[in-house]
Amino acid sequence: MAVRRTAIRVLLLASVALAYGCGGPKVDEKKPVAEIRTEAQKMTSRELRRVADAYAEAVVEKRDAIDDLRDRLADLEPDEIANQGAATLKKDADAVAASIAALDERQQLYIDLLQTKVDAEKPSAQIETEIAAMTPEKVTAAAKAYRDAIRKSRSEVAELNRRLVELSAAEKGGSETAKITRKIATLQASDGALCERHAIYVKRLGAKGVDTTSLSLP
Repeated sequence: MAVRRTAIRVLLLASVALAYGCGGPKVDEKKPVAEIRTEAQKMTSRELRRVADAYAEAVVEKRDAIDDLRDRLADLEPDEIANQGAATLKKDADAVAASIAALDERQQLYIDLLQTKVDAEKPSAQIETEIAAMTPEKVTAAAKAYRDAIRKSRSEVAELNRRLVELSAAEKGGSETAKITRKIATLQASDGALCERHAIYVKRLGAKGVDTTSLSLP
């Protein structure tokens, strides 16, 4: 009975740690994947990294708990193994194992989303490190994300320039002109940074013998 109480206490402590996270990002092993993808669209690379790290820490805590439970099972005497208490311990261990699988799945999703997140400020060194751990398919997905972002930005610049041309003489000296001009400048400033990062992915793919023709920029 004492063994079972100790094991349950370990599980409860792990659950509390996961629920509150000491003020950090919350982890939720039951959060729908679709919901995670939707939320990730609004998150920065730094936020995605913090959440991925939080899930990794949760997995470590859970694994420590399940290792403790399995060690206690291994220490039970034969007559103890046959009783209901041992069965309960095994059930607890199986439940934690299922929890770990769910957390692992969500952590990997955040990592995948982080790797394909378009970020004009992501350090080149970080990109190189991420690429080293990515499959060619994931590197290609990241390169496409940057390519699409660049195309969208350039298309927006073209549209803004068209709007400037269409402004009347009276409007061209007003606040609308200043607003459009600032937007164009911002987009053009980020274009170089996006292109630089896009080129890293394309270069690494080319080094692996992957055809990068479809990843070219306009």
